[in-house]
This record gives sequence, structure tokens and C-alpha cells, in this order.
Amino acid sequence: MSPDPLIHLGYQKTASTFLQKLVFSNEEVFYAPWGPQSAQAIDTFVLEHPRRFTPEKIRSSLIDPDGRVPIISHEDLLGYPAYGRYYAGPTIRRIFESLPNSRLLICVREQEAILLSNYFQYIRQGGTRNLHQMLVGAGARVGFRPMFRLDHFEYDLTYSLIREHFPKDRIMFLPVELLRSNQERFMTLLSDFMGIDYHWRINAPKIINRRSSSIALISERLLNKVFRNPHTLPEKYSDYPFRVRGRNRVVRTISKITAGRKVDDHYLNKMKTEISFHVKDYFRESNDRLSNITGIDFSDFGYKL
Repeated sequence: MSPDPLIHLGYQKTASTFLQKLVFSNEEVFYAPWGPQSAQAIDTFVLEHPRRFTPEKIRSSLIDPDGRVPIISHEDLLGYPAYGRYYAGPTIRRIFESLPNSRLLICVREQEAILLSNYFQYIRQGGTRNLHQMLVGAGARVGFRPMFRLDHFEYDLTYSLIREHFPKDRIMFLPVELLRSNQERFMTLLSDFMGIDYHWRINAPKIINRRSSSIALISERLLNKVFRNPHTLPEKYSDYPFRVRGRNRVVRTISKITAGRKVDDHYLNKMKTEISFHVKDYFRESNDRLSNITGIDFSDFGYKL
């Protein structure tokens, strides 16, 4: 009998690349018919037209004759804040309809840090709005929400969406901060959740995708207004328009020059302060509830409780 599938839903900016490249790619443990980063999961659970959604076909594609754990992993399954896309509810429902015996892994990150990281991602993908515009948007105008919706990062709300379909023993929330501070403990908790006994050997840096300096990213936002990405980027970087490759080269140069300088820290702290002022105590009660749900004291990892 094939083991229960593991579905890794995100969040974005919570070491998904690390997990996909160094954990979920382990063919001794995992069976990944859709790849360690499962783009087909977005096509199936998010984009597929309701009249063409076929749970039976999905189930049959995840049966492994060797008895490994089927894995589906994509950090966008809960939403895509940089584009203002939020669709966690329908996605979770489709996963349940297709794979009701799944185990769901959700990695989280302290909210102020994840908001800043999402803003940097927004810039890297061609964004031109400043941080205030992403956080506030149209303000209190009825019928509009900011691109960065704070309720998306109330992790207990996501838990409640999942609990509409899955029992609590099928759900695991883990802080990415634990992966950074105690990789062995993180992997032990994940193994216990999957019901396997495996000695993990991961010899790699804990940060795979290192961000550019804050000054480089500020410069990139301004350059994006002039040297815009095409509507559809080619698959190969060598086929990107010259203006885009040239812009990226300039940004890399600025990052090399300014990384670690006092002025870089100044602008980074300025953005952190703006997020803190906007967020205030918004997440405290949500984090309290998540701690009670998971049994993890998130204050140990810097979360406001």
C-alpha cells in the first residue's frame, strides 16, 4: 500500500527552495511525479476549470510501486501576495477532494519578516510600487484591499480553512526559524509527521536564495519603471530582452558594492520600521491561537504573542 501523500503548501519565503532541492528531491524517501517543485499542482489545484477538474486522475498519478512517500510541493498553493492573488480556500478543498488521506505541511515565518521578504520578491519580479502602496493600497476604500493582505498571514485562519476538510493529525505547521536554528529538530518533526524513520543527511547552507542589498532592490524598483519585463518571460535567461538582462546586471553590481555597508543597513531598517508601524499588534492574537493549536511556543522564534 502506498504511503499517504505529503502536500507542502507554502508559505512563500519560508525556505521552500531549500526543502524542494535538498529534502523533497531525496528519491530514497519521496516519489515526486510532478517534480520536487510541483508546478503541475498550481495547474491542477488552482488554475484548472471546475468542469475539467478530475480528482480520480490525480490520485492515480501519485501511486508509487516502490512504496515511497508521494510529495507535492509548491509555495504558491496558498496564494501569491506579490500579485495580490489569494485562493487558499478553493485550493484546500480541491486537495481534499483529490487526496483526502494527505498530510499537509505548512511552513510559516514571523509576519514582519515575511512581509518584507515578499516585498523584495515583488521588486525582483518587476514591481514598481513602494512599500507603503503595497501595505496600504486604497486605504479604507470599500471594495478594495491592499496587495499585501495581513489576514493572509494570520496563520490560524489558514489552519481553520484546512480543518474544514482534514483532521488535526493530518496538519503540521512548522516555523522556518526552527529550520535555521535546529535543522535536525525540524527534520525529526517532519519525519514523525510522515510516520517514517529516516536519518537525514543534508550538507548544504541554510540559505540558498540570498537576497540583494536593500539599496540594490530600491534601485531595481526605480529601474523597473523604465526597463519593464515583457508580459511573458522566456524560459531561458539568455532569451530575456537585452534591457532586462542589462537592468539585472546593474542591480547585481549595486548589490556587490553596497551589501553590508551602513547605508544599506539604514534603508533596510527603515523598511522594517515602516512594516512594524503598519502591523503594530495585528498578529498577536492570531499567533497566540496558533501556539495553542500546534503546541509550539512561537515567541521562542520572535513572533509577537
